[in-house]
Amino acid sequence: MRGRRLRLTDHERRQLAVLGKRLGRRLLTRFATIVTPDTILRWHRQLSAQKWTYPKRQPGRPGVLLEIRRLVIRMAIDNPGWGDSRIQAP
Repeated sequence: MRGRRLRLTDHERRQLAVLGKRLGRRLLTRFATIVTPDTILRWHRQLSAQKWTYPKRQPGRPGVLLEIRRLVIRMAIDNPGWGDSRIQAP
């Protein structure tokens, strides 16, 4: 088997990562022969990162509807003496 690389499935990596995290680095250095302890712990960190990712949301308030923007512009054009503070405040 020398020279051939062992290919692990995602499921096998997950199992090794969970078990490796439970064992801890000290025991992993004694028993991990397929891959290094750092690799197993890295797999566990990646699993944790995948678990706690949330969908990205835009910060702040949602934008103003196009219909409302057009209405405000029409009010400003129809009433030039109002000024922006009067149009802005209710």
